[in-house]
Amino acid sequence: MHLHGYCMSLDDLAPDLAQRDRLWRAFLLLGACLMAAAALYRIPVELSRLAAEPLGSGAATDLIKRFREVHPWFDGRPVYGVIESADYPPASYILMFPLVHWATFEVARLVWMASTVAALLWLSVIMLRETRASTPIERAFVVLVPLASYAAAANIRIGQMGIHLIPMLLAGLLVLARQERSWKRDVLAAVLLVAALVKPTFSVPFFWVAFFRGGFRFSALAVGAYVALTLWGAAYQQDSLVALIQGWLGQSGNVEANTAHANLFSWLAAAGLQDWYLPGSLLVLVAAGVWTWWYRKADVWLLIAVASLVARFWSYHRWYDDILVLPAMIALYRMIAAEEREGRRDLVAMGFFVMLWGFSVSPAQLMEMPDPWGSLFKGTKTITWVLLLIELLRRTHRRTFAVVQQRQLEAA
Repeated sequence: MHLHGYCMSLDDLAPDLAQRDRLWRAFLLLGACLMAAAALYRIPVELSRLAAEPLGSGAATDLIKRFREVHPWFDGRPVYGVIESADYPPASYILMFPLVHWATFEVARLVWMASTVAALLWLSVIMLRETRASTPIERAFVVLVPLASYAAAANIRIGQMGIHLIPMLLAGLLVLARQERSWKRDVLAAVLLVAALVKPTFSVPFFWVAFFRGGFRFSALAVGAYVALTLWGAAYQQDSLVALIQGWLGQSGNVEANTAHANLFSWLAAAGLQDWYLPGSLLVLVAAGVWTWWYRKADVWLLIAVASLVARFWSYHRWYDDILVLPAMIALYRMIAAEEREGRRDLVAMGFFVMLWGFSVSPAQLMEMPDPWGSLFKGTKTITWVLLLIELLRRTHRRTFAVVQQRQLEAA
């Protein structure tokens, strides 16, 4: 009777699983079509705006800031406290130099556009390889996810760095986590990850994964390289290194938190605790480091996904930095693909993935709608991200605990 009941339960589940499978394939097909249309419109339009649209009309707004900071920096003229937008550390100006320090801004725009296209292609390769997408429709879907997102469109249009940084971070972390360790691979990972530190508020939380999975040799290379870049950058300025660091920290604390959302600065500003910007960020960063060390042997994609959400929350970010959520989407898709191969469906991962996908491909204008609609969209998105972070923390603990139990049983 027990065996008969078990077989009946499998028979009952089979149609349900088949229905879910059909719905999932329909979602992938419809989503791929929608994203193809969005990408075919957004990418060419935003690239042309980045390269040629007159300044003052909304294009290349961040790139022109970097251009106007980098040139005086290397001319030895003061930047911190003089140029309002100069909130990058000394090492960042060395890292920006190859793409930004050109004779005219028109040339810098074209170079930046070419580098953006290359970064998008690199990101597409990572998406194909890491999501475990197998069928043609799955592969088309995952490639289109970043290309059709409002965050990618915004990064392209204004000349932000997110599109450049995500593939560098992911490639560097995966080199450390998966390949056989050697000097060559540690140097490669250090180059990729230190280059991503051009925007520390974007990249720093990922370094906990790098340090705890990379070991001493990588950590020494990365820290040494960044210190060298800092000294190199500071050499072009007349102020001392200490004065430059103080100027950078003072400048980076002057943010308009009301223009951002889904980050600690905005939440502290809403509570009237602006003096806690720096201490609060450091506390969150330290907590993330302790957690990453404790679970350092967990699946690297769980660690990366948690780091990506912490990076989105821990410091000041505006909506173009929503591209930081992309690694969490890759981790979710990997969970879905793994369960499908075992004939199951990870409904929780599916639910979160569909919600994050829906947010990412939505028109950015939804965030600028009059209240309550704009606030409702941003609030719903933020709550979903927070719930996803909690779920990822839970899964990491559960999987780590299961591995420990298995090892104890094998030892017994």
